Amino acid sequence: MLQGVPARISLANSPSWETHVGAENAPIYRAAVENSLVEDENNHYDGWFWIPIEGWLSQAYANISDGNDPAQELALAQQYADDYLDCMSTLDIASLHTKQLMEEANICRAQVDPNYQ
Repeated sequence: MLQGVPARISLANSPSWETHVGAENAPIYRAAVENSLVEDENNHYDGWFWIPIEGWLSQAYANISDGNDPAQELALAQQYADDYLDCMSTLDIASLHTKQLMEEANICRAQVDPNYQ
């Protein structure tokens, strides 16, 4: 833990914490905490979000390599991706934490393709 950075938001609003770090430093620490929270809250779509789509595309490539019809395989991968994105678009992402959003993404993925591995 960094010296002076409040462990909790409620602590950052405490007069005793401000006295401890100094009135001139407190706004800087508060801004640092606020910026890190905003970044985390807005970072809903890390790499995990794209994993199912990339998986369907990889499976299509593998199936094409095995001799399956490219147009059919790519159309299926596109349909899976479209259905997944349609399912995800119904979510109110602003009200969900990243963990909850990941759980919902897994539900959408399973609805689209129960055999996804």
